[in-house]
Amino acid sequence: MSMRMSWTRRWWRVRARVRDYRLGRRPLAQGRWPAVSPRPPHITPGTDIPEVPEGTVLRLWPHEWTHCATVRDGAYLEMTVTRVHRNVTREVGDRRWVWVAGHRHPACRREPVEPHPPCLQLMAPTDVLDRAVHR
Repeated sequence: MSMRMSWTRRWWRVRARVRDYRLGRRPLAQGRWPAVSPRPPHITPGTDIPEVPEGTVLRLWPHEWTHCATVRDGAYLEMTVTRVHRNVTREVGDRRWVWVAGHRHPACRREPVEPHPPCLQLMAPTDVLDRAVHR
């Protein structure tokens, strides 16, 4: 006869794990998320960030973007820019990174009549934005 745990006992165990995670006692799950920089983006005044018009197509190589939850690391991305968050930036070494929101290009067939939330949100360096604007 197998000793199976009842559903109520399992529920209370999961509940305890969530409580411990929220209180910072131990991590809920380890090794599930891709390795990203532990520092969150900084909110700073937007200086040295080029004006990127809406609809500009960004072509990003794997080393030119980070912090995108919907795309696996190391992928080549093409996106249509909807907004550049000029106040959310980060400086890493000699590069300044900025938060960009947009849609997958050409996979997202958004209609101008029915706007929807951006498909992609990621950090991109300002030199890539500058390259896209002056192309």
